[in-house]
Amino acid sequence: MRNRAASKPGEEAFISGGTANVATTAAIVAPKGRAKSRPVTVSLTDNYLNQITTHLQQAAAEGEVSLTRTDVVKAGLLALAELPPEKVMKLLRQTKKD
Repeated sequence: MRNRAASKPGEEAFISGGTANVATTAAIVAPKGRAKSRPVTVSLTDNYLNQITTHLQQAAAEGEVSLTRTDVVKAGLLALAELPPEKVMKLLRQTKKD
């Protein structure tokens, strides 16, 4: 094996070896667009899981094969947003009975 320690540059060479000029480097800005998703865990009964699967199967039959369970949940949230608050509360109370 070759001893590489002799060929390593020193600490000073490492520190002063950077090529970016802080004064002229533009700040990196995150691209605007979709918000970053966070993984979450949701507990659902088999009945709800079967309903989600049915919606995915119906979508696949219509050519939408790239949809996921997350897409079905998001669609449900969008549908809830269209309802008046009293109907949303009625549905939320109904889920507690299941």
